[in-house]
Amino acid sequence: MKNLKSKIIFSFLILIFLFYFLFNFGFKIIFSVSSLIGNLNNKIYPTPNIPKENFIGELSIDSIPQATNSANFLVQGKAVNFDSVYFYLNNEKIKKIDLEGETDFLEEIDKLKEGKNLLYAIAKNKDYSKKTPVYEILYKSKKPKLEISQPKDGEESLNQEIIIKGITDKETFIKINDAPVTVDALGNFELTITLKNEGENIIQITAEDIAGNIETKEIKVFYKK
Repeated sequence: MKNLKSKIIFSFLILIFLFYFLFNFGFKIIFSVSSLIGNLNNKIYPTPNIPKENFIGELSIDSIPQATNSANFLVQGKAVNFDSVYFYLNNEKIKKIDLEGETDFLEEIDKLKEGKNLLYAIAKNKDYSKKTPVYEILYKSKKPKLEISQPKDGEESLNQEIIIKGITDKETFIKINDAPVTVDALGNFELTITLKNEGENIIQITAEDIAGNIETKEIKVFYKK
């Protein structure tokens, strides 16, 4: 009888200990294990991001010259669903225009530097912005080189056919008496022409570069039969 009471008391104490342990530590362990399993599930099955509403906006520019002989030129374009357009020349902000509900714009760009220039625009509203491609513009204000090495001005020729030789800059177009002439990679050109008149013949050579600069020279050749 005494042993039975001892067993009951011992069992009661173990039960109390189990309840105490479960109350103080067991729920925390269960919660931690559940959280761990939940995180693993999240890694395996991530919650997809809900994309933002697509914004429809347009920014376009046309009438950009590849080369020019003027430091100023006009830029024409369109900006839809934007409030302002900012212009950048050689990575410096040079101008801002407020659209005020308009979509088309026409703006003058000035102060190009001699040589290569980079131009782009950025349209902005409260939440969005859009950038154009970067445009490269060559500014040349000087006339192209034009040197005639053959024949000399005032030269006399006993042959009706003569060879015109000279040199100019790269990327320059040559015409001799309005006839196009091929220019090589070094700027050399050559053309055989027929003298039309006995006596004085005026030969006109014109050089025009990609920026529109023109240089013209005239030489006189006297044909004697």
